[in-house]
Amino acid sequence: MDYGTYTANLDQEHHCPFCNMNNEKALDETANFYVVLARAPYVKDHILIISKRHVTFLNELTKEEQQEMWELVNTRNTFMQKEHEGTSILLRDTHAKGISWKSIEHLHAHVIPNCRIGTIDGNGQDDRHFFDREEYLALTHDLKNRFEHYKNTKE
Repeated sequence: MDYGTYTANLDQEHHCPFCNMNNEKALDETANFYVVLARAPYVKDHILIISKRHVTFLNELTKEEQQEMWELVNTRNTFMQKEHEGTSILLRDTHAKGISWKSIEHLHAHVIPNCRIGTIDGNGQDDRHFFDREEYLALTHDLKNRFEHYKNTKE
């Protein structure tokens, strides 16, 4: 499914897909966050750190939650830098469909292996692909295993 169709369906259904997360989809889970593979990634291994609590803005998190989130971002970013030539960290603190074109109004951070973010061919269309459930779970399993291997060799 293309990303535009997916986000149009979200608008019609009026629900938050991040509030319906479960640990089956998680690469990792803490008391307050899920770490998941992006369902509509910019590139391979693009991950999200998602607050379990439905908040829109960073300042809605407690100081403890903010610390927990940044520790997750830092750990995953360190891993991604070893796997890829660089990373981008994105946190969009705004309403959906606002100036940043954020599609889901639920606070989350992106850790993205180095790539040009935006449309691939410059045509103004968002041509990211939305993974079906089976493909998504297989890719999640692969990335989770690679991170566990990295974590075990680091210790």
